[in-house]
Amino acid sequence: MSNEIKATPNSFVTSELTPFILQETPNVKIYFKGIQVDNNADIEKNIKGSLIIQKKTKSRTFGESKFTRKDISPYDMVEITLDTEATAALCNGLVAYFKAFGGKQTDPYQQVSYVKVDDDIKTLQRILSTDRELPSILERVDTQTLNSALNIKNLQCVKEEIESNIDNSDESFWQGFFSRNAWALSQLFNSPLMIYNGARYVGGKSIDNKSGKYTDFIFKNQLTHNISLIEIKTPTENIFSTTAYRQDVPKMSEEIIGGVNQLLIQRQSLYNEYTTLRNNVLEQQKEDFKAINIQSILLIGKMQGLSPMALKCLLSYRNELKSINIITFDELLLKVENLIQLLKG
Repeated sequence: MSNEIKATPNSFVTSELTPFILQETPNVKIYFKGIQVDNNADIEKNIKGSLIIQKKTKSRTFGESKFTRKDISPYDMVEITLDTEATAALCNGLVAYFKAFGGKQTDPYQQVSYVKVDDDIKTLQRILSTDRELPSILERVDTQTLNSALNIKNLQCVKEEIESNIDNSDESFWQGFFSRNAWALSQLFNSPLMIYNGARYVGGKSIDNKSGKYTDFIFKNQLTHNISLIEIKTPTENIFSTTAYRQDVPKMSEEIIGGVNQLLIQRQSLYNEYTTLRNNVLEQQKEDFKAINIQSILLIGKMQGLSPMALKCLLSYRNELKSINIITFDELLLKVENLIQLLKG
């Protein structure tokens, strides 16, 4: 079996796993094709699959004609014989499937890859075997602690990437960054959220149509199914205009006013076309979402460097907004830093 197993989403609740070969000759191929599913009844039993045998003659390629268990007549039996090598490959492949994806929810938004590292771990243990204490220490490693350490490492990488690009004015960079690290945006909310099917569309024929009014990200609460909108600018955008409204009163920048108006229009468009959008999503994806008092977030600029008066005006302005919350990039960075400290304990 390949060292890499990929889970490729083919619906909102299922992903196709990389098939593994049990036996292959020029004329016969036997392989197992797994599917990861969201089995809410028993999350530990979340992988199913098909044992596939294909035969051909020397002059032809393998065909796709199927004979399934529905084709088996009453009192008939189909026996599939596996030799010892194929049986071992089946066992090892299923173990690898469950080790990589067992007990986990599918990721409906992107392909997930798992690379086996068992051989590397065994090599490390052999290298350390000269020290009698080290192997026993490795055996006593708490996997939960190890997972926390890995999560901290991932958080550190995100933190460092935000810090090193805090003056990056390329909006496409930030679009890509948050597409790769959508979980970081969930730190802006105080509820369990997931990005909604990679979709951005908020008005028209369907939730993922290619025309209409777009927002950067749509998040769905996993418990209530209510959605939220996030509009992403850059950390270099000005929060205030270079010219003041009055001598002692700063004026909000065009970027802030435009971003707020953009979210208000998108929000209203979604309300207006909610029934059509919802029906299409239910029909095409068998998923549901709600649009109740939609929360919207504008991620823009930095607080750092603001004068006390400017900071006071920003806080006063955004606290008066009823449906839109303005968050700065350095605030998001602080939330990530706090999460790291929380995991470190």
